[in-house]
Amino acid sequence: MIEPKFIEGKLTEFKLKFQDLTKTIKVNSCYAVKKFDSNDNITGKVIENYREKVRDEPELAAEYFNSKIEVINSFIINVKDDSLNKYDYVQLFLPSDENRNQLLRNFSFKKFNSENDYSSSFKKNKDLSIVGIDCNKAENIFTYEEPNNINKPVKSILIIDDTIDTGCTVKIFLKKLYESNIIDNETEISVSIIYNNYRENKSKPPLEAWKKMKS
Repeated sequence: MIEPKFIEGKLTEFKLKFQDLTKTIKVNSCYAVKKFDSNDNITGKVIENYREKVRDEPELAAEYFNSKIEVINSFIINVKDDSLNKYDYVQLFLPSDENRNQLLRNFSFKKFNSENDYSSSFKKNKDLSIVGIDCNKAENIFTYEEPNNINKPVKSILIIDDTIDTGCTVKIFLKKLYESNIIDNETEISVSIIYNNYRENKSKPPLEAWKKMKS
């Protein structure tokens, strides 16, 4: 990610650059999760804790996730329906983990339920992990098959994921679309995620920075 911006810890936008294209990606995040926050009664924190347990304590991961089903179900029930916001192309980045996969499907169905869902066109090799790999060397982890009967270039794309770490998967996906002439400089790209890890926005507003210099 280039130039990520945060408001109250939530990721709101970032930029990606490949070849001769630089795109600003708008992000809607439901939660900003603080690393040392012990409150796991929000779905974003549940997912983050579950990811850590899958990695470090896999024998306890399923039990933890199941113990938080009420928290997750409450979140899904209260998800705002944004189906009126129409997109030409919708892409879910479905995790290979069954629990996270089903959670993201439920989130997407409740929030968007789009007829322009082409998620099956972009697939990740389940036997390979993108974690810790240089993004420029990770393209072979994914395959892309262009959807039939799609009008090029599309005017708008929505990407749905449970979280964003480095933005590498987004970059690989959009690069494949760009190479297939499915997106161009005019395509509007949005991302909807359940949570991101909390970060302060390092860039200060001009007035605030000026006041700090004067004090």
